[in-house]
Amino acid sequence: MSCLFIFPNVRNPGAFYTDATLLKKFPIAKESATYFELRMEAQNVFNHANHNNIDNNPNDPTFGGVLGKQQYPRVMQVGARIFF
Repeated sequence: MSCLFIFPNVRNPGAFYTDATLLKKFPIAKESATYFELRMEAQNVFNHANHNNIDNNPNDPTFGGVLGKQQYPRVMQVGARIFF
């Protein structure tokens, strides 16, 4: 009978994402109460991949190694609004 021992307190790699927003307001009227707003947003703007969990089972041949990577895709969107 073999005992399966798994290290429960191993810390896994953290996640790293960079989000960005650009915003520009264009006045339409002289009193600045009416304006056009253009907005561009991006999540994971640098398209950075993150590591999966660490293999914490000492009986596996890949013990201590990272089990691949997660690919969080870059998402971009553009929006426009008119305020009056």
